[in-house]
Amino acid sequence: MSAPALTHAGTAVVVAGDVAAHGLALSTGEPRWRVATGGAGSPEVPPLALGDGTVLIAHRLGGMVLVDEGDMRWQASADAAVVRGGPTGPGPGGRFALPLDDGRLLLAGPDREEEVLDPPGRVSGVAVAGGLLLVATWGAEVNALVALNGW
Repeated sequence: MSAPALTHAGTAVVVAGDVAAHGLALSTGEPRWRVATGGAGSPEVPPLALGDGTVLIAHRLGGMVLVDEGDMRWQASADAAVVRGGPTGPGPGGRFALPLDDGRLLLAGPDREEEVLDPPGRVSGVAVAGGLLLVATWGAEVNALVALNGW
């Protein structure tokens, strides 16, 4: 099971081993919704609650699903595993970033083409800062923190 994320609507969201994301009422623990994700959750890959009430859910089979209170709005996937490092976004172009376990980086978003980047080394984590995508890498000749503009 993934770590939880909390929405502004008072919903706790987790990705479980039943290959689905679950929205639970924070006040009662009662189920609000369930959405199939295509992969199970991972403790190190929490969902990303967005300010507009939607949740970006990453699962361990290299996929992302955008959910709005139980309604799937969009999904993307890569041929890779995800077991560490959660998603971030959206960026200025509306894309989200997800580190893949093989060291690559999945960039995708609604109405955007999926792209997989393969930087030197392995991507260990990502963050958004003022429109920049910060990408931390390790395992190359030099570990790096790279900023991508307009991603």
